[in-house]
Parts: sequence; C-alpha cells; structure tokens
Amino acid sequence: MTPPFSFRPATIDDGEFVLALFARDHVRPFAHGPRSIEDYASSLGKPGKENLILERAGEPFGNLCLGTAMPWLLEFQVIAVWENGAGAGRYAMQYAIWRAFDDLGANRIYLEVVAENARARALYERAGFTAEGLFRSGYEADDGTFHDMIPYGMLASDPRQSFLK
Repeated sequence: MTPPFSFRPATIDDGEFVLALFARDHVRPFAHGPRSIEDYASSLGKPGKENLILERAGEPFGNLCLGTAMPWLLEFQVIAVWENGAGAGRYAMQYAIWRAFDDLGANRIYLEVVAENARARALYERAGFTAEGLFRSGYEADDGTFHDMIPYGMLASDPRQSFLK
C-alpha cells in the first residue's frame, strides 16, 4: 500500500502554493511564512536548511522546513498543512524523527510552538516530545500581539512513541 503522503524538495515553482498555505486561517496565527515570492525564493537552497513540500496524491499539501546546520541537532522549524485532521502532521513528525535519528544520526530534535496552538502541542506530546520551558511573549503575530512560546525537545535516547508506527 502506498502511503498517502510523500515529501520532495521545494522548488521556486512551489512559491504560489506556499504563500497561499501560510495565508490560510488555521496557519496564519501560528507561523510566519514567506511574505513574497522573492522571500520564498531566497529561502531555497540555503546550507543547513531543508525546505520540503508535503504531497498528497501527487499534489502539494504542506510545507516542512528543517534546520540541519549542526550535525547533532535537527531543528523542526515549521510545518504547515493545507487542512487539519488528514494525518499530515503525524506523517511530518514521523519523517522528522526518522531524518534526525536514523538518517542523520542527530542526538536531539528541537522545536518551538505558540502556546495557544493546542493541536500542534498535542501532536508533539503524543510523538514523545518534552516541553522544556516557556518563552514569555516569545512570538510576535502579524497583528503585533505577543504570545508565549513553548520549546520542545526529543533526544535520540528517548523512547519512540507507538503512534509513529
């Protein structure tokens, strides 16, 4: 059986999709995306950054950015999906955990999430990530308001959660 999702490297041709994705109502409050095609283009091909397009049935469905500048650390920078509840977030977590620990041999995955993003926090916690504190007013939204951020981490030595199998 073919998995419903797959990843491929992002290209300049994905720019319009990525701009539309980060403008969606369920994405905009929680993640800063590129502001223009030029901004998006400048993010492609940077050393230490993987910019990936999540596809469902061959069509763009999401965007995942991973920081790989340090060999011991994978930074889960952003995940945005076209619609919630389709299993794309879980698939992205599976991929990031595999990429970090099995493929790159990293010791740690790190991410930050807006505290109000309960859906993402629940996903990270189900995947086995540990909340590691609170950055008060650590995120400025597009409307100029500030929101708390919660850093999460996972170590290679942490148990893998069964939901990822």
